[in-house]
Amino acid sequence: MTFWTAFWKEIETPSNQVGPIAAAYRRATSAIGHALLGASIASLLSQWWGAGLVIMQIAVVLAYWTLKERGDLRRGGDLADGLEDAAMVGIGTFYVGPWEWPLVVLLAALYVMWRGYRAS
Repeated sequence: MTFWTAFWKEIETPSNQVGPIAAAYRRATSAIGHALLGASIASLLSQWWGAGLVIMQIAVVLAYWTLKERGDLRRGGDLADGLEDAAMVGIGTFYVGPWEWPLVVLLAALYVMWRGYRAS
């Protein structure tokens, strides 16, 4: 089954976490959550941060990595998964408005879903 066939089958009839693409679908929704986390943090910080938006975005990703993903690695987590999560937090910090940002997040989540499907 191709990725797109599995994708549309999952969208049309959710498999309740047992279909051929269900794990990849959960991975994509987790990626969206990470992007929302990054957007939320950046929205809060941008009120006080002034100049240097890129520095703030890097600081958010580094803080996230240090506080969350580094601990996951010590507990046996996967480096690629941690980098993917941190990248999605970083994408979230680029919130630019009501149209562009959600599209970018959904495209990034689709990529994450494709990677998860390929890995299974």
